[in-house]
Amino acid sequence: GGLTVARALADRLPGERLLYFGDTAHLPYGDKSPEAIRGYSLAIAQHLVDLGAKAIVVACNSASSVAYDALVAAMDVPVFNVIDPVVAEVARLGVDSVGIWGTKATVKSGVFPAKLAVSAPHARVQAWATPLLVPVIEENILDGPILEAVVDGYAGPTEAAHVDALVLACTHYPIVAKQIGARMGPDVALLSTPQIVAEHVARQL
Repeated sequence: GGLTVARALADRLPGERLLYFGDTAHLPYGDKSPEAIRGYSLAIAQHLVDLGAKAIVVACNSASSVAYDALVAAMDVPVFNVIDPVVAEVARLGVDSVGIWGTKATVKSGVFPAKLAVSAPHARVQAWATPLLVPVIEENILDGPILEAVVDGYAGPTEAAHVDALVLACTHYPIVAKQIGARMGPDVALLSTPQIVAEHVARQL
């Protein structure tokens, strides 16, 4: 999933050298406890800093939602998450109704509704756990009836809620954003994390 953010960062910051850590040993994070995710995240971040990283981008919504504060407290370099830039973009759009698709960990954390309540208090926010998308994408099932069935199953409740914008709150999901967008229709704005985060990181650095 984080590769979508890494690619966007490479495109936006071509002069920077990227160190990427993909924790496939513990995939998926969305089903792990907050304590486990924090432990993995702290170990990975320290490893990257030891290799010379001048900044850390937590390219995972599950880790961003439960480990960000611990990482900021523990690291001596800037730490960026993939939630705050997207929340700021939702506020900028000024939509009335926002849907969130994310892993169980991200949705259970309540981080998006809490932050949007501050940044976009007028917006109605609803979040749905959509965990089947991660293993489908990891199996490289990027089109066809299996993916269509999973997207359709999650799209039904989302459509019934009449959202104006849908946040793809997992860095895997942009890989199938085209299929999600086709199912949701042109009236729903899709907010895809990678480019939004890359632009934020570039500005901050």
